[in-house]
Amino acid sequence: VLDASASQAAITAGSAQSANAARTFAAGWKANDFGISAAGGSATTDVSGTIPTGLSHIRLGATRAGSEQFFGHIAQMIHFPKKLTSAQLQALSGATFT
Repeated sequence: VLDASASQAAITAGSAQSANAARTFAAGWKANDFGISAAGGSATTDVSGTIPTGLSHIRLGATRAGSEQFFGHIAQMIHFPKKLTSAQLQALSGATFT
């Protein structure tokens, strides 16, 4: 997460995914509380950082510099209007959606 070109949070959901394999992620953020979980694993968190104002885009599956792009598709995306707890992120990332 960058705010005015200053790094606010740097979290990752683990290692690269195998080709042609599905993977489920859950992520959440609010000021001083960032988290991401993949495939039902424990959430990786960062508890220090601001949320940028005037957001114009979000990069899913790319580094902050825009490299290492995601070459696949997103089957489903669900938005919650509040930051979920790490336990909730972990439960969602381990769920099976159809």
